[in-house]
Amino acid sequence: MLSGTPDITDIDVGTIPRVALRARTRFGAEFALVEGTRSWTFAEYVDAALAVAAGLICAGVQRGDRVATWAPNTAEHAIVTLGIHCAGAVLVPLNTRFKGREAADLLRRSGAQILFTVETFLGIRFGDMLQAARAEDAACLPLPPRMVPIEPDSDGWHAFLAAGAADRIKAERRAEDVAPDDIATIIFTSGTTGRPKGVMLSHVALVTGYWQWSSRTGMQHGDKCLASNPFCHVMGLKAGLLSALEHGATIYPMALFDPGHVLDLIEAEGITYLTGPPAIFQMLLGTRDLEQRKLDSLRGAVVGGSNISRQLITDMFGRLGLAQVATCYGLTESCALVTATRAEDSVEIIAGTSGSPLPHVKLEIRDSEGVAMSSGETGEIMVRSPYHMKGYLDDAAATGEAIDAAGWLATGDLGAIDPAGNLVVRGRKKEMLIVGGFNVYAAEVEAALLEHPDIRLAAVIGVPDARLGEVPKAFVVPVDAVVLDPAAVLQWIGSRIANYKAPRFIEIRASLPLNSTGKVMKMELERQDRAL
Repeated sequence: MLSGTPDITDIDVGTIPRVALRARTRFGAEFALVEGTRSWTFAEYVDAALAVAAGLICAGVQRGDRVATWAPNTAEHAIVTLGIHCAGAVLVPLNTRFKGREAADLLRRSGAQILFTVETFLGIRFGDMLQAARAEDAACLPLPPRMVPIEPDSDGWHAFLAAGAADRIKAERRAEDVAPDDIATIIFTSGTTGRPKGVMLSHVALVTGYWQWSSRTGMQHGDKCLASNPFCHVMGLKAGLLSALEHGATIYPMALFDPGHVLDLIEAEGITYLTGPPAIFQMLLGTRDLEQRKLDSLRGAVVGGSNISRQLITDMFGRLGLAQVATCYGLTESCALVTATRAEDSVEIIAGTSGSPLPHVKLEIRDSEGVAMSSGETGEIMVRSPYHMKGYLDDAAATGEAIDAAGWLATGDLGAIDPAGNLVVRGRKKEMLIVGGFNVYAAEVEAALLEHPDIRLAAVIGVPDARLGEVPKAFVVPVDAVVLDPAAVLQWIGSRIANYKAPRFIEIRASLPLNSTGKVMKMELERQDRAL
């Protein structure tokens, strides 16, 4: 932490609006947002957010009402997000990959009154998709929200802001009145294991938790942070926008990740801090002219979300020139805040574990009977933390199943704690295969495959087997321009792990189905495999 940066945990902040007001005072003339040739200082950013809050107040939005966003990462999206918080409303971000029925379902379930969106993105018209979904089944969204466009040249955007001009003083007061325990955000889970659930996260959990997380993972005052994690995800919203607001760092929103454009930005703007899943760093490292690029501004990066190879971490230090690389573990129900590695950790710890618990977080590994297990034993990861959700939206039963009376959250993930207290994640409980009576963890097999120098991505699922019940099948993506021989890969992996763990089948692919946060969509892989 740089000298002069405030310790959020030691001062009375507690809410995202108060973080914003403090940033306006402390970092006022420094740049908060930069997008192309446009830029906003912290004072301008917060004032623009308060103008959005005033527009919401004028539209009748009360404290605790839900307001949704459905848009790519842009400066206006960042401003709207902060404005929703300043109005005391609850942010409901929607994934830009959603189809009309998916978005309609979440808008209906959340009761969002207003939807901030864009007219088109990647040739898709979001408004048309919602209309088509309602035309097919009006019950999917009986009362559609008011839609407000957020393109900077949109008449509707300017009209919305102009309508709220007289309520600016009310917006300042509303921002001050938001309480720490108020719900700040409802984030719907990714749905990779079933119907998305609305996770309700409080202001105080997000503010205190992300100060701890970003301080450990190396964010500093004055950093220039590339925001490629989507703002519909907790990591884009909080590890990106909120952490930067707390530290006084500059955000560079990126609507679409393009490795060449990222390298251009690093060179032109002096980007210092990156976050994302392994896939984006693999793409950067695979850029043909990487060695000719001037990347000496880069200092820190956080990589998480799936299996991480030792080679990737080594290359991030060596070829990208990073001084600190952090890996972490979390889930939406805990604000994505559970563990992270430290600056002093070795490459082995960074690549082989997800680090140690964040301050005030406790971990246990439990067996199927709920009994705590010893160091090194694999079981379900249990978390007790002040950063837990307030519950699932309109689902008290599911909330009670997830968090017990003592405050322990059942993550549904398998892992072990090593002798040094670091967490080793083995994968989802549902991704544990039983091969002839032996437990096989998909994540362990995937990690072994990623040690192959010519494999860039790997995913493992279970497929039926008449003799063993099920056996592993691997889908792998080779590094650029490499032609992999499935038989040779099977032989290679068979020499490195126990025979019951080794995949029986290898399928070489040009890509794997990923969700917007870079996670492999195992359910889609299974569906595709069954269709063969």
